[in-house]
Amino acid sequence: MFIVSLQTQYHVCNFYTSDAPSSLIGKNHNGRVRGIDWFEDDMGFTTVGADGGCYYHDLQEFKLNGGRV
Repeated sequence: MFIVSLQTQYHVCNFYTSDAPSSLIGKNHNGRVRGIDWFEDDMGFTTVGADGGCYYHDLQEFKLNGGRV
């Protein structure tokens, strides 16, 4: 998986197919996304925005609950 940042949104994409399901599009930030950092085990990531927001995203929890990241 990889993440593409588009202004205030980010899309989590499949590395092999480049698919970005709508359930894996994040719209948390009010300003531009300034930083993205994957966890060491690649099971989640954090995003930091120009608005000062820092968000934690756990992909394992997403799979278990079937909800948005």
